[in-house]
Amino acid sequence: MTLLPATKKEIIREIEALPPETLPELQAFMAFLRFKAERGEKRLIKLGGLWEGLPPVDERNIAQARREMWGDFGERECGCT
Repeated sequence: MTLLPATKKEIIREIEALPPETLPELQAFMAFLRFKAERGEKRLIKLGGLWEGLPPVDERNIAQARREMWGDFGERECGCT
């Protein structure tokens, strides 16, 4: 992702305005953001293969899955009393 030069300058101004004791926390947060971005890219690549060969997901498929999962839940007495 590329930031506009004005946005980068604004971020740099914000960093320079921070108290020095907060910089280690900012550095850790930036490392987390880099990790999250890299992990997200890899995850998208891996997820593509999970859907391969499966039927498309539409309202009919969702309704069928609900029927299979819930069956007659709530339509019969549980005998809990």
